[in-house]
Amino acid sequence: MEDAFPRVIIEAALHGTPSIGTDRGGIPEAIGNAGVVLSAEASAEEWVEALRAADHHTLGEQARQRATSFTRPCLPDLERLGIYPAANASST
Repeated sequence: MEDAFPRVIIEAALHGTPSIGTDRGGIPEAIGNAGVVLSAEASAEEWVEALRAADHHTLGEQARQRATSFTRPCLPDLERLGIYPAANASST
């Protein structure tokens, strides 16, 4: 099954969590340069190596910044009310 545009990747990115996925469906578009995209035929060893080699902190910050382009204009209002953390707040 292929997802046309997996929103869960954007939702994770808004929390500073980078994604790793395959080159199927909308996954590469959702991840962009803020995560890791592997061939759908990648071996388990390739997945493990990609996870180990990734700079999770840097990719998380890139993912957060990239994901803000997919959010609705009301996000600043939610941030101001303290309902949603600011996109530029650091994750720990």
